[in-house]
Amino acid sequence: MAKLRNHYDVLEVTSTAPDFVIKAAYKALCQTYHPDKFQGSKEEADRRMKLINAAYAELIDPIKRATYDRLLEEQEANAQKKFYDFEEPPEQNYQQRQDKPYNPKPEEPSQSTNSENRSKPITSCWLRFFARIFDVWWETLLISIVLFTFKYQNPTHFVYWFSDIPISDVSLWLICIPLALVSDAILYRFFGNTPGKAWLGLTVKTDASLPLGFFQYLGRNLKIYVSGLAFGLPLIGFFPMYYQSIRLRKGLQASYDESTGFRVYEQPVSWILKTSFGIAFAFLFIVLSVLNIMEKKAQQTSTLSTNLETPANLTPKPEHQSNSAKEIAHRANELYEQGRYAEAIPLYELLAKSNDANVQNSFGVTYASSAQVSLGWFYMNGLGNLPKDYKQAAYWNQLGATNGDPEGANNLGWQYEHGFGVAQDFNKATELYQYAINRGMEIGVEKERIEEAKSRLANLSQLRQLNTLSDKKVVITETNDTLRVIIDNEKKFEIKGNLPRLKKEMSESRLSPIHRYEFNDEKKPINRECIIKPVMTKVDIENCKN
Repeated sequence: MAKLRNHYDVLEVTSTAPDFVIKAAYKALCQTYHPDKFQGSKEEADRRMKLINAAYAELIDPIKRATYDRLLEEQEANAQKKFYDFEEPPEQNYQQRQDKPYNPKPEEPSQSTNSENRSKPITSCWLRFFARIFDVWWETLLISIVLFTFKYQNPTHFVYWFSDIPISDVSLWLICIPLALVSDAILYRFFGNTPGKAWLGLTVKTDASLPLGFFQYLGRNLKIYVSGLAFGLPLIGFFPMYYQSIRLRKGLQASYDESTGFRVYEQPVSWILKTSFGIAFAFLFIVLSVLNIMEKKAQQTSTLSTNLETPANLTPKPEHQSNSAKEIAHRANELYEQGRYAEAIPLYELLAKSNDANVQNSFGVTYASSAQVSLGWFYMNGLGNLPKDYKQAAYWNQLGATNGDPEGANNLGWQYEHGFGVAQDFNKATELYQYAINRGMEIGVEKERIEEAKSRLANLSQLRQLNTLSDKKVVITETNDTLRVIIDNEKKFEIKGNLPRLKKEMSESRLSPIHRYEFNDEKKPINRECIIKPVMTKVDIENCKN
């Protein structure tokens, strides 16, 4: 009796060969019959390689090999009954062959049969859908949490446009999905599968049932990102998913696997695993839904547009809107105290730009003036994403002072005193300092703010005394421990002590502008003369100082 040709014969191994022998035989035959290396015709090489690949795919998988061995035993048993058996009378063997029709096994799997097997759907499209969605959801959520944890711990390391994106915002998810697909490939590389697929008994392999490499799996994920998820765009992404499901129902491969030869294999799983997967999927869906609802509520109070437009027929509701403005101001102040200036600026701008009468009635003048002063402070110090701009600072401080904010008047007075962003004007500075003191005491601001205005006013008064003198001759004598001012040979005042240390203390003082004036630390006396005019400009004062 002739022996039937099978997959073991194609790979030239025995039916009891272990897996490593089958792999070695497969590699050796590929080296021999590969179309680029085979010495014969290309058609023969292609035919051989198809047989070799089909045999290897069947024998390397333990489940498929066991099924194939049982089928092979049945075929051999049937074949023994169809051929002459010398232990039985020829007549009986002949009669058996007459009673049962002859149906011989083809010697080799044909190309058409191999193609049909490859095109049959291996897994349910619904299993693949839920496994993919589950993996994308949990990986994207995890990456979002990691990014925002880092952002809140290191706010200055994040660019401004990213700092205001909420965790459930569509833009963030579009950013995180590619990162999730990369992490998906890393998981497959180290664990051989992803949680969603492993839970449902799915795995991705080559046509030869070999696991994919990292870059192979990453390339497959990128194709899925384009032709399977449509870049993660909401609603639009369901159209390519539906198209891929139609292909799978027809027995075709998904379009992103068709050219690569990758296939998704399915193994039976228990109902316990499927039930637990359903519970986990539902829990993940609820978590994402809750986050989305929480973010929408937060956006009503904290995520606000800086380009606020007030309709002409707006009917103000002072009580309700004032509460909203209070929440906005509270949130802005919290961000400021945390050093997250870039996030606080849009909230301050919203309140500060509410100069329209209707809007001020809605938001409250107090919150608007406080926000205006805060913006002025940002421009004075170059905080957040704003440049240091004294003219812009003067503009916002002026609005705040006009609306009755004492701190705005105090800051604007400092600008007039030193000529930053405005023309130097001691009279104007004095008026603003005095207003800041009176207004601060009236509305009960912090004592430190009032003391700051008083200190500035006292320093300015000393400087203004020089402007009240007539044209007199002034001699300034300075040594290491004494500063003496003589006007028309009459000593006006004298300061003794360690002048270098005094200079250092004054320069480090936050309230005193003394650090703007120079001292000479040389031990030998230096006589300097200048002419005091009834009204001195900034240039005249600098000349006297030098």
